[in-house]
Amino acid sequence: MGRVGGESNNLKYITGVEALTTGEVMPISMLKVNAGPEIPDVLGVSGGGDIYHSCDEAGFYLHFGLDAFGEHAAFGFGFGMKL
Repeated sequence: MGRVGGESNNLKYITGVEALTTGEVMPISMLKVNAGPEIPDVLGVSGGGDIYHSCDEAGFYLHFGLDAFGEHAAFGFGFGMKL
């Protein structure tokens, strides 16, 4: 995993494995982009997007976060397609 940037504004590249309900374990990689104000002790608003790629699927995910719902709370939606 690699990360560039601060707590709210950053770019991350993540690789790992995905455990499927079929019992299979597949490699997956993800590129994450986050942006938002970095003001300590103030409710922050952030948003971003992710692009992911696994052996048989690729897609993207957009998210919006508000610290009032918790440090790691976010709402979002995404789309994927079989390769």
